[in-house]
Amino acid sequence: MEFEPIRKQGASGSPPNLADYEAARREFSWERARGELSGLPGGRGLNIAYEAVDRHALGSGGNVVALRCVGQNDRVTELTYEDLRRLTNRFANALCALGLA
Repeated sequence: MEFEPIRKQGASGSPPNLADYEAARREFSWERARGELSGLPGGRGLNIAYEAVDRHALGSGGNVVALRCVGQNDRVTELTYEDLRRLTNRFANALCALGLA
């Protein structure tokens, strides 16, 4: 099934993160992918929430839009990496309060 590519609209000026999918597939290596992961501070292992959100929020990307949703009537909602960090921490704390670990 063929899909029309999603085209970035607007004047944001930022280039796409993945310009050539086929080249990325050809050149992919697990070794290089592991090298791009930060790991938890203090060498405490690997956590996907830290890699996907916290390292950006705690670094220079805290105010960068991480998630943009376009809803009905073209209503746009944006969350920064810091917004996501705060909200996911809130949810994790709620789960802990319920006894989940």
